[in-house]
Amino acid sequence: MRIRVALHLLTAALVAASCTAEPSGNAGVVPIDAGSAFAADGALTAGDAVASADTASKADTADSAPSEIVADGQTADVIANPVDTAATGVDQMAGDAAVVDSAPVADSGPVVDVTVAPDAAPTADGTVAGDVGAPQEIGPSPNPAVDQWGPYPVGTRVKNWIDASRNNRPVTTRLWYPIVEKSGDKATYLDAIVIKVAGKAIDKGSADKAKGPFPIVMFSHGFKGINWQSYDFTEYLASHGYVVAAPDHFGNTLLDVSVTKEVESKSALERPLDLRFAYDELVKLNGAGGGDFEGLLDLGKVAVTGHSFGGYTALVAGGGTVDVDFAKKGCETASNMLCKGGYMNYWPNGTVIKLPKPIPGLKAAICLAPGFHVAFGKLGLATVNVPTMVFGGSLDGTTPVASDITPIYNDLPVAKAKVVITGAGHMSYTNVCSLPPAQFVPELKDMCFKPGMIDGAKAFALTDAYTMAWLNRWLKGDLAMNALLTKELGSKFAAAQVSNQGF
Repeated sequence: MRIRVALHLLTAALVAASCTAEPSGNAGVVPIDAGSAFAADGALTAGDAVASADTASKADTADSAPSEIVADGQTADVIANPVDTAATGVDQMAGDAAVVDSAPVADSGPVVDVTVAPDAAPTADGTVAGDVGAPQEIGPSPNPAVDQWGPYPVGTRVKNWIDASRNNRPVTTRLWYPIVEKSGDKATYLDAIVIKVAGKAIDKGSADKAKGPFPIVMFSHGFKGINWQSYDFTEYLASHGYVVAAPDHFGNTLLDVSVTKEVESKSALERPLDLRFAYDELVKLNGAGGGDFEGLLDLGKVAVTGHSFGGYTALVAGGGTVDVDFAKKGCETASNMLCKGGYMNYWPNGTVIKLPKPIPGLKAAICLAPGFHVAFGKLGLATVNVPTMVFGGSLDGTTPVASDITPIYNDLPVAKAKVVITGAGHMSYTNVCSLPPAQFVPELKDMCFKPGMIDGAKAFALTDAYTMAWLNRWLKGDLAMNALLTKELGSKFAAAQVSNQGF
């Protein structure tokens, strides 16, 4: 598969650079700062040099706790939430299926077992039941302009969390959040001999508890991506007063160069659990003893987002389900990357993939170039129970608008929105294309440098603005966002082709 080869080659270039890096000195360093991107002609524009490094100490490995499995044709949920459930039963083998329900498949289609949350349907005034603080009258928005960098300085840090209920699975999570400091050493996401990747975020800044609590956004990276892959996007959200948590999906990251295809494939089962586990750790961090994060989070206002494979992850976290037998049958006639790569061959037959314990306070989802419509199908998407926005690109050959983005949008319940960006490719929602090695990876040519492709900074500006409007609408109950989403942002971003229903 092209995307797998491309990211392996990019990883090899980055690893080679890292292995030959000098222990000190900045000679020859090419810094990549926030807002840097390749122009349409492929030329790299770079920001200010950044010298600080962001190094996270390894967490102590927690004791293994067995998973809970109920067999004999009943629900077979593996719970990734040691906070809520004491896991009992048999040990789960590393890399095995993590979120599956046993389910017979009838001839008429997939059988799913998900209860739709009662607040899924919009009310008469256009809000969704459960909106926190939704105004009764539409007036000026109390929130900062969504198309400009927000008022909060941003900090970032890494938490090396371990999920003991899944054979001590590492869930390394990067956080972005509003901070007190106005300036400081910028965090470095990657530091190699000729590559220094940094954005605007300050390394380990002090969380601004006085201005909180802040809503939460969970971000899931793409196939063979990494938690900081879309830092222009995640930093922007934090600048508007959101706390963003992005877990690495172990076995399916940019640095996992030696894992088997089976481990990569079964990431589809583990990814939603990673999001739920990271959320549970945030709840702990928000409690007594959480330091500057104690009381920082508004646990009643949560959204999920993700890119590509992460978009699939966000859909499952939002209530979507995948009947594996139905998905495999769909692959007999489909030709997308999921089917051509044979990844579903490792998914257990007769099961339904879902998130067994929904994320409390979840109110919205934003999916950036999501795929796998063939896996979900109409019934699998009908169970999504939060307002969902999907993004697609006219030049995306990996998750095309016609075969993935539009069918996903069509099969989602209301409220929903679709934003198709003219000239966007599959990687337009990430900072991958602005890494210098990308221009030397042939497989990334169509994803990053295809003729007519939109400039990376412009793609982020559009994505950031629409995402912020969606978050403010559904997490903060800001009805002024309706006009922005349906018409006003479209007058500024001509590249956006927008559809919406239910608000």
